[in-house]
Amino acid sequence: GGSDTKVLLHSTLNNAGTLNQTAAGTHNSFGNLTFNNTGTVNVDAGTLRIDGGGTDTGLYAVDAGTTLQFNGGTRNLNAGSNITGLGTLDVSLSTVNVNNLLGITATGAALNISGGTLNLNSALTVAATTPVNLSGGTLGGTGNVIVAGAFNATGTSSLAGTGILTTQRTSTVSMAVANGALNLNGTTWIRHTGSGRLSPVPPNTVQPLESRDIIVLGHPRGRHVSLRVVLSHP
Repeated sequence: GGSDTKVLLHSTLNNAGTLNQTAAGTHNSFGNLTFNNTGTVNVDAGTLRIDGGGTDTGLYAVDAGTTLQFNGGTRNLNAGSNITGLGTLDVSLSTVNVNNLLGITATGAALNISGGTLNLNSALTVAATTPVNLSGGTLGGTGNVIVAGAFNATGTSSLAGTGILTTQRTSTVSMAVANGALNLNGTTWIRHTGSGRLSPVPPNTVQPLESRDIIVLGHPRGRHVSLRVVLSHP
C-alpha cells in the first residue's frame, strides 16, 4: 500500500506478458531496475512511475485519468513499441528516445516534459486536444513534429535536434523563474520580430526572451521551426 509502492527484484526486469496497474496513487513498481517491455503494460489507475531505463518493443496503454511517468535512466521505444490511450505521458528526469509510434499524442490528455528529455525521432502530429507542456525539460529528436494544439514552455527549457517543430496555434512561453530562457541547442537561428534582429545562436547557449517578442526559429539551410509565441513575464 501507500502512495509510492516499490517492488525490488533483480537488476533487470523483462515483461513479455501483461502487466496491469489497477491501484490509485503513484506506484514506482520497479525501483531503479532496468525495465524492458516486449509485452503489454496497462495503466488502469493512478500513476505508474518508472525510474530505470530500458528498451521497449511492446505496448503501454494509458487509460483516461491516469499517467505514465518516465522518471530516470534512458528509455528507447524501438520498432514495435507504442504508447496509446487517453491518459497523460510525463517525461521527467529521464531521456526517452521515441523511434517508432507514439499514439498517445493523438488521443492523450497531455504530453509533459519536466526536467527530462523527449527525443521524437519519427514524424508525428500532436492532436489539438493534447497540449504539449515543456517545463524545464528538452524537446528534441530528428523527426518533424506538428503541434496542432497548445505548446507551453516555462522555466528554462530547451528545443534541440534536427527535426522541424511546427506549432499551429498560439503558444505561450512564460519564464516565471529568475533568468528564465528558452535554450536553443545546435545550429539553430532565432529571430525576435519585436526587435527585428536576426542572429545565429551558437551551440549550447542560452538566449533570453524579451517581453512581448514573437520568435521564429530557423535553420541556415532553409529548415525552419515555425513557433508562434506570446511571451508572458511576471
